[in-house]
Amino acid sequence: AEARGVTVVNTPGRNANAVAELVVGLALALVRRIPTSSAYVKSGSWKHPMGGYIDMRGVELAGKTMGIVGMGAVGKLVARKARPLRHRPSLRDDDLPRRRALPQPYRVAERG
Repeated sequence: AEARGVTVVNTPGRNANAVAELVVGLALALVRRIPTSSAYVKSGSWKHPMGGYIDMRGVELAGKTMGIVGMGAVGKLVARKARPLRHRPSLRDDDLPRRRALPQPYRVAERG
């Protein structure tokens, strides 16, 4: 990359919080169907008073399993930020035995 004029730097954890916030925000957008619902309203498809409630029903994260792959800087922050949503976290990290200070409680997904 540097040979082509692209600056390369290593800044571990520098943007971990921003990435974790984006992950939780996108998870909420997906389960609540925010992009689809927005397009539905903008297209004029909401004709019947109950149509949007029926056609665009999302689900809640509470009680759902959220898979977190890797418990590095981003994974730990995602777990902490999603905890208030009352999800059931399930993590997968091949380095788990070497990791410390993991947010609790977690179900560790088996490899396979």
